[in-house]
Amino acid sequence: MEQFDAMYTVVDANYDDILKFLKRLNGFLAEESNRNNLRNTILSETEVLVLKLGVDLKGPSQIWIEIFRFLRNYAAFSTERQNDVIRCSQLFEVSMQRIFYLIGKLSDESSSFPSMPELHLGIQFLGNLVTNNETNKRLLADRILSKVYILLSYGDEKLTK
Repeated sequence: MEQFDAMYTVVDANYDDILKFLKRLNGFLAEESNRNNLRNTILSETEVLVLKLGVDLKGPSQIWIEIFRFLRNYAAFSTERQNDVIRCSQLFEVSMQRIFYLIGKLSDESSSFPSMPELHLGIQFLGNLVTNNETNKRLLADRILSKVYILLSYGDEKLTK
């Protein structure tokens, strides 16, 4: 099994290099056998990268698609990894802010919606974060209940099922 070690080569890289790295990391995680082989530090290292980017909440969707894809796949593995995501508080908080921004765009009729795949991945990430994890369910319930009504009324099949 391959070990994913390329993190240190992109710490000082530009946006395009980090996007390529995230895509490569997500490709690595797509193989179920590789999920067991991740370094324990991969989440905190990814948090450092995202924060180094100075990710703009209104910025390009592509980087967020890859961030949410990574978080979704990482949180799907185990309750321990779900809790790891919560402990990476800055990454978790920025991700929640981006999801809220996207949900807000759904209810704003004067704006065009930026990226439905991005919102799908963000919602899937939240679903994986709470699966079989009562603590995380309680944590998220207080934060997102009002936003759920917006999602359910939007009419997108992937968001409502």
